[in-house]
Amino acid sequence: MGSAERLAAFDRSFERFLGALGNIPDSSFTEKLDSATPRELMAQLIGWNRLVAAGCRKLGAGEAPEYFAHADGDYAQVQAESLRAIGSLDRRQMAEQLSATKVELASYLSGLDASEWTRDRGLRHPEGGPVNVQRELEALTRRYLDATDEIMLWLDAHGSAG
Repeated sequence: MGSAERLAAFDRSFERFLGALGNIPDSSFTEKLDSATPRELMAQLIGWNRLVAAGCRKLGAGEAPEYFAHADGDYAQVQAESLRAIGSLDRRQMAEQLSATKVELASYLSGLDASEWTRDRGLRHPEGGPVNVQRELEALTRRYLDATDEIMLWLDAHGSAG
């Protein structure tokens, strides 16, 4: 799968998340699902969009993403900071930020040469193996899919799936 296909997969995961999120009633936006509330999931994904964009730029400069320093705690500190950064934004404002950060990331990635996606600069991922742009986008895509699954399971349990 090439870079265009990976970006398309990321786009699909983003759209699926938005679709699932759209089925969450406003009254349940701050209700705990399994691991987090829909609001927290959105905040985390806004944060991850920003972090992955910055991390990929760091990779381009031959440096490891800063968030790797927090891998030991399963990135809990990173995700908590994402929630703090959102502050009191409402659902609509958060949706706007989610879309804007996603567009910014996709725009940056689509401008990279295909060879940059898999270039091994000798940097190691905290989970082992080489780190590159492709791996970071795949991890973010999985975060979107996991968040979507969490929402869909809640919707199924509450008879709200659309």
